[in-house]
Amino acid sequence: MMFVRLAILLLTNRVFSHPTHHDGFDPVVYESMGVVPPFQSYHVHVMYIQDGADSKARAMRLRDGFISDLSPIENCTDLFNETDLCMYEVVERDGGIFISGDWAAFIPIERYHAVVAYTMQHRGDLDVLFHPNTNNYVHDHFRWSTWGGRQWPLNVEAFTQYGQVAGE
Repeated sequence: MMFVRLAILLLTNRVFSHPTHHDGFDPVVYESMGVVPPFQSYHVHVMYIQDGADSKARAMRLRDGFISDLSPIENCTDLFNETDLCMYEVVERDGGIFISGDWAAFIPIERYHAVVAYTMQHRGDLDVLFHPNTNNYVHDHFRWSTWGGRQWPLNVEAFTQYGQVAGE
């Protein structure tokens, strides 16, 4: 029976796994069967010291190279409903999940390998977070994420799902 469930999930992932945020996608359906929901897309966040001129300058140079070398890259118009690699505006944060500055990009599944390879080879000593998008924001950022460099603390309490997700 478990084999049948796994086969159905793999087929579902193959058919429905597309590079957009999935209105109506419910990760609880998968989690209730003890299966991790399929990753629909990814985000990359390049961390820098918000008040550090050198750190910020290196992060912005990496961003410029990222845009130039991985083109075509447009500006993102939505947090999740994207179809191709795109860049979010640089946001200087006071509060939220990130404790300092970062820049971010939306990554469709089919571009994930190229983006990870480029970012890791060009990041220098900057620290980078790659996380999937499954609509389970807590697990996406804290359980299923990958770090290049040092892992930075993140503020899990900034998510409205905090305290409501099984297994926290």
